[in-house]
Amino acid sequence: MPMTSWGMVVPSSVILTMFFFASAMPLSEVYAAVEPFAHTLLSGSENRLFLLYLNDAEAFSQQYADKLLYMEKDVPRTVRTTGDASDADSLPPPEEPSVPDTEAFTRWELAELGVYDALRVTDGSGVTVAVLDSGIDRAHSAFADADIAAGYDAVAHRPGVDGDASGHGTKVAGILAARFFGAEETLGAAPGVTLYPIKVSEDGQTLYTSSLIYALHLAADAGVNPNINMSLGGYSRSEAEADAVEYAHSRGCILVAAAGNAGGDETYAGCYSYPASYDHVISVGAYGQDGLICGFSQHNDALDVVAPGEALTLVAAGSDGYVTDAGTSFACAYVSAAAALCRAVQPDGQSLDGDELAKLLGLEKPPAWIESYDISNIGADTIVGGMVVFEDGRPLKSAYKRFSIQDIQGPDDYASMAQMLERRFLRYQAQEPDGGTFNRRPDLLLIDGGQGHVATAQRVLESLGLVIPVFGMVKDDRHRTRAISSQGGEIAISSHRSVFTLVTSIQDETHRFAISYARKSHKKTAFELSLTKVEGLGEKRARALFAAFRTKKAILAASEEELCAVPGMNIRVARALREAAERGEIG
Repeated sequence: MPMTSWGMVVPSSVILTMFFFASAMPLSEVYAAVEPFAHTLLSGSENRLFLLYLNDAEAFSQQYADKLLYMEKDVPRTVRTTGDASDADSLPPPEEPSVPDTEAFTRWELAELGVYDALRVTDGSGVTVAVLDSGIDRAHSAFADADIAAGYDAVAHRPGVDGDASGHGTKVAGILAARFFGAEETLGAAPGVTLYPIKVSEDGQTLYTSSLIYALHLAADAGVNPNINMSLGGYSRSEAEADAVEYAHSRGCILVAAAGNAGGDETYAGCYSYPASYDHVISVGAYGQDGLICGFSQHNDALDVVAPGEALTLVAAGSDGYVTDAGTSFACAYVSAAAALCRAVQPDGQSLDGDELAKLLGLEKPPAWIESYDISNIGADTIVGGMVVFEDGRPLKSAYKRFSIQDIQGPDDYASMAQMLERRFLRYQAQEPDGGTFNRRPDLLLIDGGQGHVATAQRVLESLGLVIPVFGMVKDDRHRTRAISSQGGEIAISSHRSVFTLVTSIQDETHRFAISYARKSHKKTAFELSLTKVEGLGEKRARALFAAFRTKKAILAASEEELCAVPGMNIRVARALREAAERGEIG
């Protein structure tokens, strides 16, 4: 009989399913529904989220169909962001633990991040960081002076975290709060924080969704609005997880997660990893001592920031020694430490509000919904546009949109921008039932560019009978945000700190989003063109293959039967494609 994520032994026929009951259903009825079954409450009862142990989950869902918001099966998944065996080719192997000395470990990452300067201001005291990981070896001498709470074991479902079988959580915790030689020299980037360890994985490789959800609610309800570090992840999205993230965010938590170590993997490179790619989570990649992004670091348009992630000095569990290792898991912890230091000096936080921006631009009220647009070109054939949304001063990634620019010969920013904006606001005027973001009228449009781009946007809006404030974002010769542009000239923003911070964040995010889509589209287009070299396989069939298989690797690995199942394909073309792939003629 298998062991569930919380150590309860259940028959193999039992399906572990999470149910989210609608608020209209009285709590007494909710408990009456779950009482006949073994069940666990994943958060406060007011949140109505339960893990049930059922023989027939489908029958239960049908019985309460009008009372359930959703149901999800609780399944274990492989945690790929912790440097598992599948990443062995791209991640440098960790060294054997050793006793440190000044020459053996450079701690380049602390100097790179300016930690020594920051610690002259604060060490993070007064801030709690919940570390959702594999546990902690609190007996290690590096933690002798650390403030570590008892924590909670969400795998065994009991208070207290005393060990770390895999050692991963100990490495992460050390980045935050370890001391090298007792209390005399720091190894952690925020050694004064209170660590709140929550074990969500026994081996550092396997994670149940229910454990992560429970941990997020537990951390959010701890009463101290902690930062939450999640140096873990996988490639399956969960609605229940997204809701748990939203809950923690609403409680004032700052959430940070590793983007993943599959940046060099043919199957997963560029894919969204979770929880890093949920809204309200800071997604962290890794760079090395040379200042370049690490080859293993995941890359997608949900990535927010990169931090040191290679040749790092880390605490080794069980040995009272130290080790060097690499991974986005550890880069993630450095960002959590930086967030803790910021929170220590400004406990209430500083949101990027639009009050000063509204005054500077002469708007009637602060813009709650800002849309920003940028065009990116790679060669003459790949022209794309990106739309980024900031709601109440924060990026809302679920509202981002991509545009593939059509029927424009060569790079033409003005024509491309006009097409993108016209398509976007025609969708607004249509108010389609499934229009989502497109049905929202923005309070402000920001265009990456100067007066010419602003004039182009104004013409599109006027042609559609829309009146929406439009301004440009101008960069200097070093590609740094310099000013806001209008049809009447430029508005300097360097002396307006909050405006400069907000506009720079928006411009950088818009550019990143657009160029990442351009690069992805260019690679896809190049492969599609190589497919058309196969006799009988034109652009339409090539696009259909990508729609069905999603990746180059999957197409090349598909059998003739699988290829034939794609609309428009036949056995002759499928066979020709397989033969060309085996001869190495496609790629």
